[in-house]
Amino acid sequence: MRDPHVHLAHVRISARLTEEVENRDARPQPAITLHNPGLLQKVTDPYAVSSPGGRAVMPSPYVRRRRLAAELRRLREERGLTAEELGQVLFHSRTKITRLENAQVRPNLAEIMDLLERLEVTGPRYDKILRLARDAAAKGWWDRYGASMGPRQRLAADLESNADTIRGYDQSAFPALLQIPEYVDALVELDERQGTLDYRPDRMAHARTQRQQRLLQPGGPTYEAILDESMIHRLAVPPEIKAAQLRHITTLVSSEEHIRVMVLPSDKPIPGGFLPKASFYLYTFPEPGDPPLVVVDTITTDLILTQRNEVKRYTDMYDRLREAALSPDDSIAFLKRVADRLTDQAGSRT
Repeated sequence: MRDPHVHLAHVRISARLTEEVENRDARPQPAITLHNPGLLQKVTDPYAVSSPGGRAVMPSPYVRRRRLAAELRRLREERGLTAEELGQVLFHSRTKITRLENAQVRPNLAEIMDLLERLEVTGPRYDKILRLARDAAAKGWWDRYGASMGPRQRLAADLESNADTIRGYDQSAFPALLQIPEYVDALVELDERQGTLDYRPDRMAHARTQRQQRLLQPGGPTYEAILDESMIHRLAVPPEIKAAQLRHITTLVSSEEHIRVMVLPSDKPIPGGFLPKASFYLYTFPEPGDPPLVVVDTITTDLILTQRNEVKRYTDMYDRLREAALSPDDSIAFLKRVADRLTDQAGSRT
C-alpha cells in the first residue's frame, strides 16, 4: 500500500507544478534570486580555489558530482518522492534522475535551479547545492581532448586537478605521471597487440604530458608511488627504453621534494593480510567536504570506491606495502643499479 505521506507530498508538488504550467503565459516569470549575491556571477565564471601551495585550481568536477548526487538524493528522500515521481514533477525520465543521483552525468545548471525552485529549497541550502552543481558542471582542460585521450586518463586528470595527495601502488607499469615519451610509445605497442584502442595514441600522449606538467607546477599535489619489483623486470619493454625510464624517475625524484618513489622487493613478505590483487591509487583533497577515494585498476576499467570502510581497507593495504618497501634512498639506488644493468644488456645486443 502506498505511504500516504509520499502520496501527499507528490500531490502537493504536482498541483503546484500544474498551476505554474497553466499560468506560465499569463504572468511574468519570477526572477531566480540567489541568497548569496555573488554566486550568480560565479556560476558563469571559471571557479578556482587556492591550493595549500598557493596555486589556483578548480575543484575536481567528478568529486563534486558525487557530492551533488548525495545532496540531491537526500533532498528527494526528504520530500518523500521516488525517482520516478521526481522525474514526473520535472518532466524528466526516472533514468535521468537516477543517473544524476549516481553522478553518472554532468549536471545542467538550469535544470538544477528548476529542481530547487520546485522543491522549495531556499536559503543557504539552495546556495550550497547550486555551488556544487556549478563545480560539478565545470569543464577542465581534459575536456578539450574528448574521448581521444581515453576514459581512464580523463578520470585521472579530473581527480588530479584538485588532489592534495596522490598515492599509488603500481604492479603493471611505471606510473603515468612519471613516464617518458619513449616508454609511452612502447606501452601503446603492447596495447595494440591486445585489441582495438579506445584512445588516439598521439592525443593520449599529449594529454599525459599535460598531466605531468601540472604535477610539477608550484603547489602541485604530494605524489608517492610504490613500484612492485616484478613489474620492473617483467614488462616487455626494450631494455634501453626501460633504462631511460628508470633514470628519468631517479632524476625527477632527486629534484622534486613532493615526489617520492619506493620499490617493493619481490622477495619481501608483506605481513598483516593478503597481497594486493591489482594496482590502486589513493586520492585526498584539500576541502573537508571532498572525501578521499580509491581508484582500482582492473583489466577493462577503473573501479572507483568512496565508501569509508572500502577506502580504509585500501589505505591500510597501502600502509602495509609502504612498510615492506625499500626506503626512498635505497629505492633510488636500486633503480639506478637496474638501469645500469639494462644499459649493459642493451649494449651486448648490438
